[in-house]
Amino acid sequence: MAIILLGLMLFTGAAVADPVVLQLTPESQTLEVWQDGSLSLVTNDPLSIRTAEITLQGDPAIIADMVCTPGALFDEVSCMVWEESEELNPGVWHGLAVIIGADCEAVGPGELLRWDFSAVAAGVTDLVNVEAKLYAWDGSQYPEVEVLAPAEIIVGDLSATPSLGDALQLSHHPNPFNPTTTLSFTLPESHPVHINIYDINGRLVRNLLNENRDQGPHEVVWNGRGDDGRMQASGLYFSRIQAGPYSQVRKMTLAK
Repeated sequence: MAIILLGLMLFTGAAVADPVVLQLTPESQTLEVWQDGSLSLVTNDPLSIRTAEITLQGDPAIIADMVCTPGALFDEVSCMVWEESEELNPGVWHGLAVIIGADCEAVGPGELLRWDFSAVAAGVTDLVNVEAKLYAWDGSQYPEVEVLAPAEIIVGDLSATPSLGDALQLSHHPNPFNPTTTLSFTLPESHPVHINIYDINGRLVRNLLNENRDQGPHEVVWNGRGDDGRMQASGLYFSRIQAGPYSQVRKMTLAK
């Protein structure tokens, strides 16, 4: 449906050259099990917008019932606003808002899309941008759209766990690096450990580790390549470790 709607637009305008930076906010929120939460996709730039679209990925065992609706920027639009919200795969959610009408537009800065969801189990998950697209009033696409680092959702009262993320002591050596870096961490107790690498757009680049580890210090090496085997471009990356109730995010720079 999204493809059909976009095909109806008049792509007559010149695409905007400058990168557009979007943000998922709040960057971190803590909920109780069965409590409802919300997340907004926002822009701080004075943009002309006809279409806002994003696909997010998270842990469906922790959050569910993700529903996307047009954000506040679309509230004052006099033309019809088509909205779409669907779960593409377990844990992968797509949302879309399109203005139907040649003379209407939404103008930033402000909220583009709003996601409402339910917390269904204790744990920690990120909501990560898989792909985001923006189109201007004339149908031209903003060619570069960056979504800042993932939004963290914490479900359950983790305050009784001492030190939480800091207890993991996640670090990178060297940093900056080329082409490999060693991620070091310490487990306060045995847990299944998940380490993911994200790029500056919040896209998942590499599922680096997914296995049980014992209490104590550990190391794992990232060779700068993605899950597809390709060497990644130079720039800023984020590593996120999750081990039971513990989680931590660190940034690192791939320099060439």
